[in-house]
Amino acid sequence: MLWRRYRDVSEQHGRDVARGEEGAWGGYLVLAETQAEAEAWAEDCLWMWDSWSTPFGQDRPPLLIGDADTVTRMIENALRHVPFRETFLLFGQGILERDRCLKTLELFAEKVIPRFR
Repeated sequence: MLWRRYRDVSEQHGRDVARGEEGAWGGYLVLAETQAEAEAWAEDCLWMWDSWSTPFGQDRPPLLIGDADTVTRMIENALRHVPFRETFLLFGQGILERDRCLKTLELFAEKVIPRFR
């Protein structure tokens, strides 16, 4: 795995890299009160990826689409496979309506982040 290679090469150069600090993990976040609502909101976002990114060789990022429980499980699953202590998330800014972007961020801050403290 790439993260192991990063750690091995770092150690060859005298740098001790703690597990989880090899890199960051992330994806595209659409978070709503319900799974169905998040999937509906994500339609325009996925259209954008499928129309403007994948035709030019850029695959969709990992998709975190759902309610707080679903998104939490997705992150927990990723942590089982890839050690990371930092995450980056894209969200519908510029695609989703302002209120939906704010709701996504609010739900993430209030219902998802506290589960990882």
